[in-house]
Amino acid sequence: MFARSAEPDGKALWLVWQRAASGYHHHVMTMDTASPEVRGVGGVYLIWHLGSPPEWIAIGDAEDIGATLDRLRSDPAFAALDPSGGLYATWVELDGQSRSGVVRYLSDLLRPALGGRTASASPIPVNIPH
Repeated sequence: MFARSAEPDGKALWLVWQRAASGYHHHVMTMDTASPEVRGVGGVYLIWHLGSPPEWIAIGDAEDIGATLDRLRSDPAFAALDPSGGLYATWVELDGQSRSGVVRYLSDLLRPALGGRTASASPIPVNIPH
């Protein structure tokens, strides 16, 4: 997507990252977080802005990604980042056992502004969303 993106080397877990029906990524501040595609869905999420320069903002895991996005966007400090090029999100539904390792790998690779590293987990290589 932008700097520090990497393609898997064939040994990575290939994930299908979610997009809006339009084919674009979801705008965090306006997306429908009550939608069944995100509400109650457990997995890993990535948030970024497309400002100058673009930046990875947050990487994490959640039992309910919709509720997590609601909580994040109600935080004034998080919402203040939206004018920097728009806050966008994608996620993948993933079982609880793999989440920490995926978050660790993505955090180590992409170094999000708001952290995300799960220190005790072994990294699980995955593809980066485009």
